[in-house]
Amino acid sequence: MGAAEGRAERHRQGGAQGQRPALLVLDPGVDGLGTPYPTNDDEFLIHPVGTFHNRPRAATSIPNFFLAGDYVSVDIDLATMEGANASARAAVNALLERTGSTAPRCTVAPLSRAPELEPLKRHDRTRYRLGLRNALDLG
Repeated sequence: MGAAEGRAERHRQGGAQGQRPALLVLDPGVDGLGTPYPTNDDEFLIHPVGTFHNRPRAATSIPNFFLAGDYVSVDIDLATMEGANASARAAVNALLERTGSTAPRCTVAPLSRAPELEPLKRHDRTRYRLGLRNALDLG
């Protein structure tokens, strides 16, 4: 039995030693729920670090081949429906461009970052580098 399966079995049996039993386990890679040190052995919704520039764009070098899905390189760097939708809009726009269509293009709004949050993000990065918890982590 692998580590993830072992954790899932412990959850089914009422939790690991000293842990509260989980009411519902959606991902057997998650462990330590209800403790100060939860872990996640699986990348869920988050693409692996360093893969952004290795993922394909919606438009390819093949004239009639376009890609869409959460794996396509778009501003939304998450494996979600929003990422898939953004890549679909990019694929449609690439198709319209390539065929010379005069049809209106899909709206593709770049992600924006609120400048008001930058000081909080810097503070959080500093705490992380010092090994401290996030200031809002009350668990």
